[in-house]
This record gives sequence, structure tokens and C-alpha cells, in this order.
Amino acid sequence: PRDAIPHAMATEAEAEAYYRFIRNPHVEAADLLQPHFPAVTQETVGKNVLVVHDTTPIQHSTAAGAADTYALSNGPDGYNAHFSLVVEDEGWRPVGLIGCHIVERIPTPSRVKPNTHAWYRREHEGRRWHRQALAAEEALLGAGLVVHIMDSEADRYRYVMDMLHDDLHVIVRVQQN
Repeated sequence: PRDAIPHAMATEAEAEAYYRFIRNPHVEAADLLQPHFPAVTQETVGKNVLVVHDTTPIQHSTAAGAADTYALSNGPDGYNAHFSLVVEDEGWRPVGLIGCHIVERIPTPSRVKPNTHAWYRREHEGRRWHRQALAAEEALLGAGLVVHIMDSEADRYRYVMDMLHDDLHVIVRVQQN
């Protein structure tokens, strides 16, 4: 996993095929995971599960200035990916991913100074916590009790109230009183 693509692939043709594949604008991360989701759903039938939600910054050393990346909080350009991992309640065995959402940000209109990283959000990014929990609930209909575990970014009153309104079982790490 740590090798550069040219070294990780067996042949130059495989490396070229990989580069063509990842540059294809019609391929989305969620599409690659889509065949995986039904297997996770089937594995959870009748079992109590935890769904651990978290956002992870994805950084690429060559991403600086790319059209679909933005400055991350820790400095370099990249993007945020929000994942939902299903874990069995007993034994804590990871079952697999049940959700993946790439957080998109759109460059601001040209009224900002040139050469600055100014972005605005299509919708408030925090809504992804609730939206992805609902999607996981729908996918895991055959499971027993589903408990969603979320990081402190989900601790806004509005998000928690929306999830409680939808009868979701949630544990949210709070950042502030």
C-alpha cells in the first residue's frame, strides 16, 4: 500500500490502466464500494451492530491546486471522505463499510482575491452525519439493534435532535457542554 503506483503494479500497462481508471470522471468512490454494501447487509441479519461514522482527510502529494481538492485543516490539499463502518456488537468484529461520502466543496466565485484558497459549501457539511446514519439504517433493516457512534463534529444540537426525531440510536462524543 505504501508503494508508488508504478512500483505497486506488475507491469507498465497495469499502471497506465490504473491511472486511466482513477482519472475517469464517471467513477465515484461510492460506486467502487457499492458491490460491497449488500454483503455487509447480509452479514448483519439478526445481529446487533454498531455503525462507526467518521470523516477522514485524504491527502495526495500531487493534489495541490487540483480542481476537486481544497485546503484541509492540517494544511495540504486534498478532500474529506466520510465513512460508516459496521462492527458487530459482540466481539467487536468489523463487518465492513456501509457508507462512503466524499465531501465536496466548490470554489467561491471570482470576487475573492486571486490565488487564495476560498471555498464555500454546497450544503452545511455537518448534515452528512444524519444523512449517512439514515442511509445505514435503511441498508441494515434486517439487523437487530443498530447504534450509531459519531465523533464530536456531529455534536450540534440540530443534528442530534434530527437523529432522535428519526428514532436513531446514537452515541455522540461531545466537544463542548
